[in-house]
Amino acid sequence: MLEKVFLLKDSKTVEISEYLNVKVLGFKREAPNLESQYISFEGSDGSDLVSSVYKSFILSMSIYIKSANGYDFELNLNNILTFLYDREPYFLVREKEPGKRYKVMPLPYNESKLNDNNGTIQIDFEVFEGHAESLATTLSGEGFNDNIFQFGQGLPMEDYEYQHKTNNFVIYNAGDFTVDPREHELKIIVKGVSEGSLNIFNKTTGERFIYNGSLYSTKGEVLTIKGVYPYKNGVNCGIDTNGGLISLVPGINEIEVTNITRVDVGFDFRFLYK
Repeated sequence: MLEKVFLLKDSKTVEISEYLNVKVLGFKREAPNLESQYISFEGSDGSDLVSSVYKSFILSMSIYIKSANGYDFELNLNNILTFLYDREPYFLVREKEPGKRYKVMPLPYNESKLNDNNGTIQIDFEVFEGHAESLATTLSGEGFNDNIFQFGQGLPMEDYEYQHKTNNFVIYNAGDFTVDPREHELKIIVKGVSEGSLNIFNKTTGERFIYNGSLYSTKGEVLTIKGVYPYKNGVNCGIDTNGGLISLVPGINEIEVTNITRVDVGFDFRFLYK
């Protein structure tokens, strides 16, 4: 069955079959690649689990090339390879999973000629980060009514929000993985009025971020924590913090923001999936 596959590259989105004038015959993925390490002790039954991590897995795409002659086939094949093989990673999005994207690098391909004019190639892609991610971020639109998230993305029926003007609220991580700012995309934008010791506390994880400087959003000041780096009005202010980080575990994260008034806090991130 034919399937549409979209490629996101250099801020552009193209549908592969239309852009390359080919047919995508099939698209499949491997199971999550969970690698576990164990330690065993002499005289003890079994083993103890030491660690487990999700390693890269493979996506496979089968493409049918129909050409006027053998020369045209080689020209079409070269166009496909030139387009898909790049030094930089890009994203693939399946029509059947429109709310998820896979960050990939291409692997060697296999060619199967039906005759001199026509044939198929199978290209494997390595999802080297070991997970898919939501196409949209939590603050991409006005909310989850924008049809930017799909069924099966772990979103409950409750209308969770990611922009809050209260000091206590919940941030819901609908993904399968903890969003860790040391590894993943996470931006926290804070506006309000604080004389110092602004606290962002994730009660669920016990993590705490403290900003010791002042913040006056009435004067246009904004505190942004982008990944592991905090900025006040675009200037790094890490020296004025406790060096703490806020991560988001799957499911409910209870957040408390203290020592600030007129609070307005946004959490912008992508959900991560096995």
